[in-house]
Amino acid sequence: MAAAASNTASSNGNSAARRSTRACDACRRRKVRCNGGAPRCQQCSHLDITCLYSSAGPSKRSRKTAAPRGTHMSDHSSPSTVWSPDMAMRTPTFVSHGLSPGFFLDLLPEYLSAVFPVNPIIYEWEVRDCIARMHTGDQEVLAFLYSYAAVTINLSAVERPDARDQVSSLLAAAFEHKRPLTHLEPLPSAIRIVTCIFMEICLMGVRRTDLGILYLRDAVGMIVLRKVHVPEIMAALPPTERSRMERLYWECFIHERFDAVAYDKEVVLDPLPHLPEWDPAIPFPIHQGWLYTIQTFSLIDKDWIMYWLRRHVPPHEWVRKRHRELEDSQWKIEVSMLPAMQQADIIVTRQWLRTTLWQIAIRNMILSSGGGADSNDGQQDGDETPSLTLPLQLSKELKTFLEEFSHEEVSVHGTGIVFKLFEITNAIVDVILQLPDAPGQDTRERLEDLIVLKKLILGFPKIEKMHRRILELKFDKIRGLDMRDGDGEMEMGVEELVNLL
Repeated sequence: MAAAASNTASSNGNSAARRSTRACDACRRRKVRCNGGAPRCQQCSHLDITCLYSSAGPSKRSRKTAAPRGTHMSDHSSPSTVWSPDMAMRTPTFVSHGLSPGFFLDLLPEYLSAVFPVNPIIYEWEVRDCIARMHTGDQEVLAFLYSYAAVTINLSAVERPDARDQVSSLLAAAFEHKRPLTHLEPLPSAIRIVTCIFMEICLMGVRRTDLGILYLRDAVGMIVLRKVHVPEIMAALPPTERSRMERLYWECFIHERFDAVAYDKEVVLDPLPHLPEWDPAIPFPIHQGWLYTIQTFSLIDKDWIMYWLRRHVPPHEWVRKRHRELEDSQWKIEVSMLPAMQQADIIVTRQWLRTTLWQIAIRNMILSSGGGADSNDGQQDGDETPSLTLPLQLSKELKTFLEEFSHEEVSVHGTGIVFKLFEITNAIVDVILQLPDAPGQDTRERLEDLIVLKKLILGFPKIEKMHRRILELKFDKIRGLDMRDGDGEMEMGVEELVNLL
């Protein structure tokens, strides 16, 4: 009887262990049975997908699987499990569930090529240091590592069929390990602030704009706490750290200015009175590209935001001044010396700003009536105000620029650059629909430009479904336009181009 009771208890203990096995993220989402295997469960191995286990809080123990009173717990423990007193305080991490330090190390080349050039804050050695410390259970380190992995996969040019699931799972882990800043802690570190920025980028990528803006505001609030705008405090820092904190401030500034225009938000940060000094730890082309990005977004001053949000009517002189700044051809020469990835970002951003300035002008009827599609600068001769047909000029320039870059050099900038391209293309299509009458040569050029932009923007998997639908409906309208000349004939090649839309 004693042996039978022992066997029954052992059987119950094994059954309880099987039932308490935690499912991986992929199996939970698909609502299938998970065997809890490491490094990959049976289901994930069969489907050849990444197997991630998010940490979970302690669950309530069912009385059905509890050992009889008076039974020693060691009788029901797994033979391979050795309990220690500090286990109760240890937070489960991905390391114990299949994500080894090697997972994060393998992402470093992609981080350095796709993330660091446009977010030059956390150095390679710092990432390696965090990976070496991940076993300590440091929550700030773990939150950073998961956000680092998520943003790298999100922006990488490497094709991953389950990239969205990976980013979502890694974000969930970053959320769990991210702790609020308290009065007992020192000032927020660069790693803590960058964690919020990486989470914002990924949240925008998974269409959680509201949460993305929330985490950006968290980063902005922490950079304000660091008082980077106070010269006396910055002067006390070593030159390398001072330059790094200034770059971090400008990164928060850039993201905040983009959100202000893209999502109609207020801003907190003012521009610093100077640009960050070069840190020799950063390749000089990356530093130079970063400076041009800062200068480009600095054009979005608080007046721009005020006029964009329709709080005030812009003076004509303000529109002319901003138009002159954006039309300056010197930037094209200087930017052409940068790496292609940074060129693509700056070029598209400037064209996007020209589009938003055009929208401000058209809302307030400050456009000139001249400047057809064949003009050199999209404005009337002798007038420095943008013209009604400026987007047609942008389509020519953008087509010329983008033909020099690969799809990867553009898409590496994530949802932000896709949004900008949508806004530019949408404005171009609107002008074509409102001003369909044009000489045959102009019509062909318009359609050729539009076909290039359509192929580019609709080729991005990250384009929002609503934006895709808007453009497809407008392309349908263009296909329905009567593009015959005064004799009722369609110019040679026009019909073929229309059919390509």
